[in-house]
Amino acid sequence: MDNLQRIHQVDAAWNQRDWELYGSLIADDFQGWMNGDSQPHDKAEHLHRGQAYCAAIPGNRIHYDPYLDAFASEDGKRTCTISTVTASSSTAEDQRAMLMVVCHWRDGQIVRQRESICTDPFVSS
Repeated sequence: MDNLQRIHQVDAAWNQRDWELYGSLIADDFQGWMNGDSQPHDKAEHLHRGQAYCAAIPGNRIHYDPYLDAFASEDGKRTCTISTVTASSSTAEDQRAMLMVVCHWRDGQIVRQRESICTDPFVSS
């Protein structure tokens, strides 16, 4: 299985709230940055943030089949995906955003990840 297939597994696990599978695809020495974090967070913090977000907005989904765009480096050790994310909750209208994720992989697990959520592409003027 290549890393583009693995990132599908990551996003499917997120949508299913399968935190065991999600966590198994993240290395123990993981470093992640979200939306301009100045310092990386570790695997435990990454899982905590994901679970807290899903508890607060249980209707959120990553639309990855197909991605808006997905590609890997020539050696397959880096992937980049761009997807649409929808979020809904009982207190807010449905919202759409674009999720961009760049991953560095080692032995089938993400070791470094940068992700950013952008709502601007979907704002109408």
